[in-house]
Amino acid sequence: MCIVLVTSKETVVSATEIVTNGLLLFGTLLSPILFIGFIVWQGVEKGISVRRDRKQQLLYSSLPCQNCHYFSACEALPCAVNPEQVLTAEARSCRDFFPQKHYSSPAVMERSAKVRRSSDR
Repeated sequence: MCIVLVTSKETVVSATEIVTNGLLLFGTLLSPILFIGFIVWQGVEKGISVRRDRKQQLLYSSLPCQNCHYFSACEALPCAVNPEQVLTAEARSCRDFFPQKHYSSPAVMERSAKVRRSSDR
């Protein structure tokens, strides 16, 4: 069943043509708006991820874990001694911290040995 509309100029327009033309017009107007919205959304998402990465980088740079002998880059077990403390704020006061050889100076080694001796008592 097809509905036929008659306009003042006596042209016959079917309801399917009206719907088709309306959808084409709607799609033509909506496509650029959706595209621009997608671009803006991607930009905001990228900005959020960059900010989150900077915060993590600042946190990690202030932690002693990367300079510790027990730290590894393995995601499964980054620290074999204190796996629950690794790369957290609690790691700043880690009593098992032992500097790696290429980061250590005699003063640092002496200080860490004193800390170990005092914590063993």
